[in-house]
Amino acid sequence: MRKLINNYGTRKNKVELEKRDIIVSRRRIGRIMAKNGLVSNYTVKQFKVQQSTVNEDEIKNELNHEFDKRRFREVVINVCDSAVSC
Repeated sequence: MRKLINNYGTRKNKVELEKRDIIVSRRRIGRIMAKNGLVSNYTVKQFKVQQSTVNEDEIKNELNHEFDKRRFREVVINVCDSAVSC
């Protein structure tokens, strides 16, 4: 049983146990696995994420965009049609 649990998670264990005419819920299988410190091979982290450096290089303004700031609600657009009431 220990070999079976180490290779499979709760879902596959449930199917294998049902083949042997043993009826057990997935949650019970999960509790038994947690109690005995068993972890599926598929849930173990396979690799370690490599942290890359943050790109904080100064970037020149090649296009020379100048964004003008407008005051709040300087321009208001009315989308209502005169035939339809809003």
